[in-house]
Amino acid sequence: MKRSIESWCYDVFCLLSLYINVLLYIPLLVYGILKKEKEKGNVLFFPLFLSIVSFGFQPPYEFDLYRHYETFDQFCKFSYEISFIKDLYLPFLNYIGCYFGFTHKFIYVVTVFIYYFIVCFIIKDFFSGHNNDHIYVKFFLCAFLILNNNLVEISGLRFPASLSFSILYLWRETKGKKDLIQYVLLALSILSHFSMIILVVMNLAFKLSGSLFSRYKSIVAVSLSLILGLLLVKPFVSLLLVTVQNKIGFYIGAETYTSGEWGAERIEIQGYNSTGAFVERFKLYYNVFVLWVIIVILALSASFNSKNITRLTVFTCVCFIFIPFDTIYFRYQNIPQILSVFIIYEHRNNLKKFTICLLIILIFSKLILQYLIGFLSSYSIYIKSIILEYEIFNYGIFMQLLG
Repeated sequence: MKRSIESWCYDVFCLLSLYINVLLYIPLLVYGILKKEKEKGNVLFFPLFLSIVSFGFQPPYEFDLYRHYETFDQFCKFSYEISFIKDLYLPFLNYIGCYFGFTHKFIYVVTVFIYYFIVCFIIKDFFSGHNNDHIYVKFFLCAFLILNNNLVEISGLRFPASLSFSILYLWRETKGKKDLIQYVLLALSILSHFSMIILVVMNLAFKLSGSLFSRYKSIVAVSLSLILGLLLVKPFVSLLLVTVQNKIGFYIGAETYTSGEWGAERIEIQGYNSTGAFVERFKLYYNVFVLWVIIVILALSASFNSKNITRLTVFTCVCFIFIPFDTIYFRYQNIPQILSVFIIYEHRNNLKKFTICLLIILIFSKLILQYLIGFLSSYSIYIKSIILEYEIFNYGIFMQLLG
């Protein structure tokens, strides 16, 4: 009884801190992490905390969020019809936000909350029960899930929302779930951002592959896919994406990501100098290298059930086909990358300690590179905006939603 009262008091203090001053929640969060029995509350409170922090960001013109805010305001003012249907996520949020009279920041806050709520839900699963084995492995994998996409990336709204549903879908797939919820999550992912239809393609390829891939065949398949992606398939993939868009009748902006500003020649089109071009290409090729090495290590270490390794192999092969289109690739690489994290967690007892350490080092080396580059560009812009809007921390979330 004492523990339940303590937990109830903790929840009340967390809610009050988030309402009065969001900074008051930080020590409560630390306390909740140290006291494992409070983890369930933080599945809700930590996403709320980040949602409130996101209020402080005033996006500059070059951010997608700036355009999304403008669209929200125009929708509320004129209630215009959407000329091109890309997905249903943002139109739905725009309608709900305008109907209840929320400010345009509502769409960002909801996306932040959805993303981190799903991540925290999975983390809760990591630590469920009384099994404290491989505690440091769990810690690093959880840190990766939280840091892999941050508030800057989530400001894109549509794809991050889609990715969040995909993450939960992948987590349940790794655990062998085959129920209606899986189909709902897949549908939500696609309806949030139509590009996530790739998950259907990946799953079909996985079903067709059957038991085709042994450990060595997995390495060969991923390596061949890598070579094809780097050298041969660029014109075919470009044509395929545009053809799919024309056939299905949905406008997905395929030409933008194949031959347009964010396509295969985006570095030249966007006018990068030699240093910037080198950094962008290094980021791409290092990411590809890390993902390839992870597949090789897991395939060679697969003394456990290889079904998940086969799934990871197929998903990575599909992902590597899009290497020439780095904007598309960096979106899709989240799928095999997060799946590999789940496989490491699920099979941590079957992997050698050295193998796990090597995999974690590889994963975090890519994460460190991401943040080093990010702090030289968009991340620093975000932090400065939050600091300049420091008064945002002094109000409750509902007061700010209502403007």
